Amino acid sequence: MPRITLILKKDGNIDTQYLARQVMEVVRDECGSVIAYSRSTLLWFSNTYTEDIHEFLHRKLSEAGIRHSIVSIVNPKPLIAGLTAWHMIKKGAVFYYDNSPEDEYTVIYMPIYTRIKTGLEELSSPMDAVCIAETISFHVKQIVFRSGGLYYDLAGDLISIVPKDSLDSIKTLVGENIPLSVGTGLKFCEALQRALKNL
Repeated sequence: MPRITLILKKDGNIDTQYLARQVMEVVRDECGSVIAYSRSTLLWFSNTYTEDIHEFLHRKLSEAGIRHSIVSIVNPKPLIAGLTAWHMIKKGAVFYYDNSPEDEYTVIYMPIYTRIKTGLEELSSPMDAVCIAETISFHVKQIVFRSGGLYYDLAGDLISIVPKDSLDSIKTLVGENIPLSVGTGLKFCEALQRALKNL
C-alpha cells in the first residue's frame, strides 16, 4: 500500500510553491515527490520516509513559523489515502503518521499533450491542439479518479499514481491511442523515473 502524505498550510500569507520548496529542501526530495496540489495543499509521496523524518519536517516547518498540518496515510488506493488525510486534518489533526506496511507505487506516465501536439502540428492550430489535449486529459483524469488514483499535470502531460490492481482496467479504458508507460517502485522517485523511461 503506497503512502500519501497531505500537508495543509493554514497561513494564507505563505505561498504554496514556497512551502513546497521548503519541504523539498528538508526531505531532500530528488525527483518531485512533493506536489503543490492546490493553493493550500501539498501532496508528498513519502514511502520509505520514516515517522522520524515526518516529525522532523513538522518541527522544521513549525520553527519557521509556518502554521500547517501533516497527515500521512497508507492505503491501496492513493485517492482514499488522500481523502482520509484531508478528513483527519479537517477534524483537527495537526500531525499523524500511519504505521501500516508500505507497498510499491504504481505510476503511469501519459504524454497526452506531447502526443496531440506532435500528431496535429501540421494539421491544425496550436489552440486546437491544446483544446483537444485538454478534452482527452479530462476524460483520462476521470478514469484515474474513478479507479482510486491521483494525478497531476507535468507540462500538459499526465502523471498518475494508481492502485496496482486497477492497472489493466485503466489501460483498457484509456485505449490504444494514448500511449502510456508504467513504473513501479517502493520509492516514488524510482517509480516515476521508470515510468518516464519506459515509454
